Amino acid sequence: MDAMCSAWRLTKKDTVLNVLPLHHVHGMINCVMSPLYAGGTVVMTNKFDSAQVRNRFFVSFMKFCFVDMGSST
Repeated sequence: MDAMCSAWRLTKKDTVLNVLPLHHVHGMINCVMSPLYAGGTVVMTNKFDSAQVRNRFFVSFMKFCFVDMGSST
């Protein structure tokens, strides 16, 4: 976990918006476990909803989210 936090430069000041499913390795390790291990915050959604993600990302991003994790697949 220390290596992941170091690679992503995660700190307790970071807030991550996770839109990946938790069965996805990147979603679980990079988006959930690493920021929490660093003492940061993770923002989750019940399911992927483009309007909700767009609102959280573009409208509220500058207020609370500093990292967005996603996948192109």
